[in-house]
Amino acid sequence: MAPPKPIQGIWNVPSIPEPTKGRALHLLRNKKPTDSPRPAKANHRTSERPKGEKIGRSIDARALPLRYTLAVERGHMNTHEHNSHFALAARHALSDPHALTPLVLLMGFLGASLRYALEVALPAQGGFPAATLIVNIFGCFTLEIINQYVGRRTQLPAPLVKSMGIGLVGAFTTISAFSTECLAFLQAGRYEIFAAYMAATIATTFIAALAGHRASRALEAHRARKTEVGAAR
Repeated sequence: MAPPKPIQGIWNVPSIPEPTKGRALHLLRNKKPTDSPRPAKANHRTSERPKGEKIGRSIDARALPLRYTLAVERGHMNTHEHNSHFALAARHALSDPHALTPLVLLMGFLGASLRYALEVALPAQGGFPAATLIVNIFGCFTLEIINQYVGRRTQLPAPLVKSMGIGLVGAFTTISAFSTECLAFLQAGRYEIFAAYMAATIATTFIAALAGHRASRALEAHRARKTEVGAAR
């Protein structure tokens, strides 16, 4: 049997047995250059993320501000991710030890402003200094909560917690005004007011600190129960 003759054509394809010969010729004659395009080279300098692609969760804290800015500008962040990345950036900034000084200044301004507003609302005018007593009571209660609960059981940055105690409560309370007012009562011969003011301040501030300690314990127990309920679910 003689070998099959080659098919004469522009491709000079060898003859193949039926029934695949017609299919092969059809594929060869109808082949287009764009059927299998060569993949383009990826330019990593200019290429951007596809629209809607989420940003990775693992972010280096040192590169956070730059990545956060680029992500917001390119529109790769939805509302939830925007809030979470903003909270992460704020926490990173507040955790910096250099943030303690401006935080103390800010908290001191707030504490002094609150104390001034209370003294304007409750002026002493030579009588019983109620404003000084109130700020010292509230300050002892708040400082105990900050020291016993906020500073130990929460995830707030250490410079922020320290500035709340030194700046906010420190500027809001005053032992110097208490001492000066007691001395003024003694010099004026108002011994009854002096004794009542001294006893009321010592007793109420101690009770306020004790109440703050108990409140811290209650908050800690509530937090533990909430954590247990969440773990059980």
